Amino acid sequence: MKLQREEKILLDCLKAQNGGDFEWLTAADWSLLSRQSLKYGVSPLVYEHLKERAFPDNVMGELRQSYLVTAAGNVRHYHELTKVLRMLRNEGIAVIVLKGAHLAEIVYGNIGLRPMCDVDLLVRKNDLSKAQARLMEAGYYPFNARLPLDIHWSIEHNIVPPLPIDVEELWERAEACSIADQNVLVLSPEDLLLHLCIHLSFHHLFSFAALRTLCDIRETIRHYATRIDWGIVGERAKEWKVSKGVEISLLLARKLLDADVPDTVFPTHKNQHLDSYIQWAVHQIFHGGADRDLLSPFFCFLWRPVSMRQKAAHLLKFMIPPSEHVSERFQTTHGSRKNYLSYITRVKEHFGEYAQATWKMLTRDPETIQQVTRQNQNTAMREWLSSN
Repeated sequence: MKLQREEKILLDCLKAQNGGDFEWLTAADWSLLSRQSLKYGVSPLVYEHLKERAFPDNVMGELRQSYLVTAAGNVRHYHELTKVLRMLRNEGIAVIVLKGAHLAEIVYGNIGLRPMCDVDLLVRKNDLSKAQARLMEAGYYPFNARLPLDIHWSIEHNIVPPLPIDVEELWERAEACSIADQNVLVLSPEDLLLHLCIHLSFHHLFSFAALRTLCDIRETIRHYATRIDWGIVGERAKEWKVSKGVEISLLLARKLLDADVPDTVFPTHKNQHLDSYIQWAVHQIFHGGADRDLLSPFFCFLWRPVSMRQKAAHLLKFMIPPSEHVSERFQTTHGSRKNYLSYITRVKEHFGEYAQATWKMLTRDPETIQQVTRQNQNTAMREWLSSN
């Protein structure tokens, strides 16, 4: 596994809780460390691991500032989250708090260590429209700068190809917990670990916020060390058809960050191509681009060498997705008149965006061809990851 000097330094600092000598770092190294930790969204953790050690005042100041900014922002988020969770509870709406808000308070045990861009909440599909309507009345939906909210009814529903995850079983296994001083539910340890691995591998292909997610995986394993049933993790990964993505994610967490992942998690047979995929994932972590800058995978699928029947089926999904997806995309209440009118807006938007992209593909525009090729490579990678 080839790593550049600045990447090795950053990883050593993220592992510094296990010891380490940093006297050999030069002034330039310290400055580079500060920039790298900010770039990958892990500066609060670097500060936490190194704050008792001797390192340059200017670097300490930058890292401490990042930690304090994260802590202050999260204090505001949790203050508003208390109101939201209480409101939903009063409406009889059960909530599972996902990822960041669960991790920062419960797993990390210090809300200054885990930055949160938004708060993800899972509600049952039957409660989706009611939750959206109530949050809209209170000014938290579609967007509130005090608490950016993402309301979900499933996990990773936008992945192509879709994953066979039974959401009701997630609810059955969910555990009671107190977050933002409210009684809520969180995913079971095994489901949380799998969710993080899926988000890292399938959703972002090891690119967007990947190093921070690897830290999340390591801290989840540390926090639930005595409770995680690794046999269940492996079985459930197979059931969800995510074994390869989970295997690579856990291997990376162990190799890069010393996560305590047992050998028994991994298949007894060695995948002859695994090392090349690991190297690809490492490159994605430190140098990969964000998928969100690309054209839709549904649009790009139309340019793959597949049958017209397959293309027609994908075009139908692309133009007429489930109303829940439209509700999330246009931030409207699910099932409302505005929700269904959003289909018209969607068609207009897509016509403007993809008519031009279609023309560019037909005229062989190099930049558009490159985007479509890259997105189809991403889709092919997700297909490989989901092939057990």
